[in-house]
Amino acid sequence: MDMVGSLVEKKKSSWFAGGVVFLLLTAFVVGSVQDPLSFFHPSIMKVSSRSVSLEEFRGLFFQKYGMVRMLKESGYQVSDEIQFVLNEILKDLVVDAEVRQMGLEVSDQFAKEALADNPAFQGSNGQFDEKKFREHLVRKGVGFKAFMDMTKRTISEKRLKDAILAQVVVPDTMKELLIKGWFQKRIAYYKPFYFEREKVVPLDTGKRDLILKPLFEKAQLQSPEKRTVLVLEVPQSGKGLSSEDWLVKAEDELARHKTLEAAAKALSLVCLRKELIQEDIKEFSQGFLKKVFACKQTDSPELIQDDTGKTFFVMVEKIVPKSPMTYAQALPLLEKTYLEQQKKERALISATNYQKNKVSSLARRLNEGKPVDGFVSLEPFSMEELSSKEPEAFKEAAMRLQKGGHTIVQDSKGCYLIYLAQVEDPAPEALASEKIEKYAIQELQGRFWQDYVKDLLKKHSHTIDQVALDKFLKELRRG
Repeated sequence: MDMVGSLVEKKKSSWFAGGVVFLLLTAFVVGSVQDPLSFFHPSIMKVSSRSVSLEEFRGLFFQKYGMVRMLKESGYQVSDEIQFVLNEILKDLVVDAEVRQMGLEVSDQFAKEALADNPAFQGSNGQFDEKKFREHLVRKGVGFKAFMDMTKRTISEKRLKDAILAQVVVPDTMKELLIKGWFQKRIAYYKPFYFEREKVVPLDTGKRDLILKPLFEKAQLQSPEKRTVLVLEVPQSGKGLSSEDWLVKAEDELARHKTLEAAAKALSLVCLRKELIQEDIKEFSQGFLKKVFACKQTDSPELIQDDTGKTFFVMVEKIVPKSPMTYAQALPLLEKTYLEQQKKERALISATNYQKNKVSSLARRLNEGKPVDGFVSLEPFSMEELSSKEPEAFKEAAMRLQKGGHTIVQDSKGCYLIYLAQVEDPAPEALASEKIEKYAIQELQGRFWQDYVKDLLKKHSHTIDQVALDKFLKELRRG
């Protein structure tokens, strides 16, 4: 019997038939998780007790990378593609580890029955069509074993997911409130009390030490770590070259000249020497600084991609570690911090007093949508449609209020009095109850599953061979 012939030897019915179409479609998006012989295949990752070979990792990487490309084409923003792919691979692997630990893996025979039940692989007579199945494998560029592995893994993962989500039970009363609240349109206002507008009196010289010295002793301040680095930014384009072409040229010149400055000169690019402080984000992005301060001091440049998509070669020449500050060194920072805290406290007092003494007298005008001095209207919103124009904290606060309710929220710039003026319920005929309920429950289950996978990332230990990964990525760019 050939490799797929046994698929036709199956029971006439299977409980799994209804869901297998979806599973098989998603199987081409997620990667297969196999058990390679690590003796023959060098390991690049380890999740729980299982090693992931370089060969398997390569397959997973390209499948996930294809998914990223499709997401970007559909308008989804991915700032760091490599990190996104690594995160998605890791999520799949910890789910697979949990499946194995719970004994939810399926047999080859079960997977074959599921395939034979799939209408996509059946002929006009409703029976499994081997030719149709083979053509599908050819179109997808995947072998029979790999396809079977993907199918088994997807079914096993669905078993786990179904078992976990079966625990998400929502009482009927909560469903009704959820459905109603999800589509309610809310109209709210906010009044800002900005920190910078609060006036505070500078510390009197005679009282300064009395106030600040206890703060200094408690804070145990340290001077920030400083680094001297050489930075060569890889051009995104220019001279008829793409960013990938520039990257390859830069790596070739580095291999030839050994130093970053010499390579930059050969490329007619500028290599900058910078004194960087970890908290200083004036010139470089936070993502860039985070990666630079994770680098070791070596003679070899490291390749870094920041959170804006720019690529750099960076070499750390010198590291000045953190050190305890003296009181004299810390004094300007202590005084600045103290005055900022005073402004925050005064702003909160102002907002609280306004809330207690004035809001009730203005409620009618706000409820009627009439302008009130100092109040700014939020764009009408619902949980279904959250406008990106307004701060999330404002909307979240308003979602917790009843009509006519008010509260105070705070961010890095000030305190804000939030007032909910109107709650508009959708017309009864506009509510397709069954559809809305299904959508709402799916939303809850989706969030529950995401949190569950986050817990699995904590539960199952995972490591990656950074040297092997860097080598793989370098080969990827050259290819």
